[in-house]
Amino acid sequence: NGNGSGFYIDGHQRKLYIGEWKDGKHSGVGTLTFSDTHEHYTLYEGNFEKDVFHGTGTLHLKNGRVYTGNFESGLRHGVFKVSKEGIDLEDERYNKGVKTK
Repeated sequence: NGNGSGFYIDGHQRKLYIGEWKDGKHSGVGTLTFSDTHEHYTLYEGNFEKDVFHGTGTLHLKNGRVYTGNFESGLRHGVFKVSKEGIDLEDERYNKGVKTK
């Protein structure tokens, strides 16, 4: 429990986590950086619960899009502010990971 950092391999992907831990899991505020081998993500900054995105956070995708909003059990949930290369795009709405509009 507490703050710290950890580098680990999850399958074929390398990840670096810096932030709060509880019971050996990412819990609280932290930053998770993904290796180049991750299919979609490059970086997540925000809240975690039991190793998954949970609460307010910002997710950076390989395609350059940045999503800021609320995550529930690792899934986008609610209205997300979306930008790309510093330009605001249209907001997107999600219901437990499924884009609704």
